[in-house]
Amino acid sequence: ADVSGHPISTTGGTGNFQVLVLNEDERPTYGDTLRRMIPGIDPTAVRTIETMTEDTFCLVFAFSRGTDSAYTRAVAVIRGEHPDLLRLSCIHEELAQGLGLANDSPRARPSIFNDDEEFGLLTTQDEMMLRMLYDDRLRPGMSLAEARPIAKTIAEELLELRRIVRSCNDEDVCDPSQDERRERVIDHRLVIHRHELLGDAEGQRVQPRSGAIGKDDSAHCSIFAHA
Repeated sequence: ADVSGHPISTTGGTGNFQVLVLNEDERPTYGDTLRRMIPGIDPTAVRTIETMTEDTFCLVFAFSRGTDSAYTRAVAVIRGEHPDLLRLSCIHEELAQGLGLANDSPRARPSIFNDDEEFGLLTTQDEMMLRMLYDDRLRPGMSLAEARPIAKTIAEELLELRRIVRSCNDEDVCDPSQDERRERVIDHRLVIHRHELLGDAEGQRVQPRSGAIGKDDSAHCSIFAHA
C-alpha cells in the first residue's frame, strides 16, 4: 500500500488477492479450496497449481472480467519449502505482478522484472512503476498514445521527489513542505542479488499467457510463473 498508493489491508473475510504458501503435501489436494475461492476457475488453472513442477518457485494468477482491462482478483502461490529470503523474493514479485506489473522486459533495469534475474527484491524503480500504475491520472484501457505523456509526467514528478529526498538526506535539512512530500516516497531499498537467493540455480521464466477461466468466458486469467 505504501509503495503503490493503493489501499491494501489484510482481511479475515473474502479478499480479492489471496497469497497461498503451500507445501508439497498441501498443494496436490488444494483444488476444492481454489474452486471455492474463485468460482468458475478453469480446471487447467487448478491443475497448474496442484502439479507445480520443481523448477517453478512461485506463480500468480490475475483475473479480469470479460474485455475489462482491470484485474479484479488474483491468487499467488508460493512454495512453503522455500528459505525465508527466497520466499520474500517470491512475495515481492508475485504481489507486484498481481497488482498489474505483468510483463518482464530486458529494458527494465534495475528491476526484478528482468530476465537476467539479477535482483531478488523490488528495486526503487519497481516501486516507482507501481506508484505510476496506480496514479489516478492513468486509467485501465487507455491507449498508448493517451497514456504515454501522462506516464512521462508522473515519472518526472517521482524522479524530482527522489532528488529532493536524496538532497535532504545529504544535507540533513529539509523544507517542511518538502518533508511532507517525502512521506509519500519509499526510498529504503535493500537489493539482494537473485542468484544468492536461488543458490546459483539455473532456470528459465515462463512467459505470461492468458486463458479463459469461466465457463461463460466472462472472466480471463493471466498466469505468471517464475523459476
